[in-house]
Amino acid sequence: MYLLCKYVKEKTDTTVIMSGEGSDEVAQGYIYFREAPSVEEGDKESRRLCKDISMFDVQRVDRMSSAFGLEVRVPFLDHTFTSYYLSLSPALRAPKKGIEKYLLRYSFDDTNLIPKETLWRQKEGFSDGLTTQTKSLHQMIQDFVEEKMTVSDLDGSNQQYPHNPPVTTESLYYRRIFEGFFSGQGHLLPYFWMPKWLDSSDPSARTLKIYKQ
Repeated sequence: MYLLCKYVKEKTDTTVIMSGEGSDEVAQGYIYFREAPSVEEGDKESRRLCKDISMFDVQRVDRMSSAFGLEVRVPFLDHTFTSYYLSLSPALRAPKKGIEKYLLRYSFDDTNLIPKETLWRQKEGFSDGLTTQTKSLHQMIQDFVEEKMTVSDLDGSNQQYPHNPPVTTESLYYRRIFEGFFSGQGHLLPYFWMPKWLDSSDPSARTLKIYKQ
């Protein structure tokens, strides 16, 4: 997102840009929502994500765009849309036929506004969608970190960082960068953003067993 905002600033005259932030939280767009044990649990998780989004995706887009003097509009977080969408039955908002964000997609079906191959394609993480199918960005980053750190570097990290202790060398690498700028402020992030109902040590959807190549 940082690189995209940098490109917009340097290569275009655009100041105000549209972003899809919020659609995955409101409309259950993350792939792991397919594994929700019930529509009620899916609804509960959706509302939890909406409640905490200001600490994650929205903060990210705000910081990255502000770094280059851009203004972002997030129509999926318009209060009239979110209030209406979340007022619908949880059963309507749940994934269907193995497709996340089904109701939102279906509302555009047969409108000719969005090509069907785009409308119905699988959810792809922003960073992974910018890289190849054979090697996604999270793998490239892991390869980079492996050149900088080893698993033994994790020894004692639980004691050093008792709040949100790093669980991988990659997360430790990020934590050390963060502490270099904001020492002792790790508590500002309440928890790690991670998929629910599935076993994974990485937030990338490509690590999930239910990800379809």
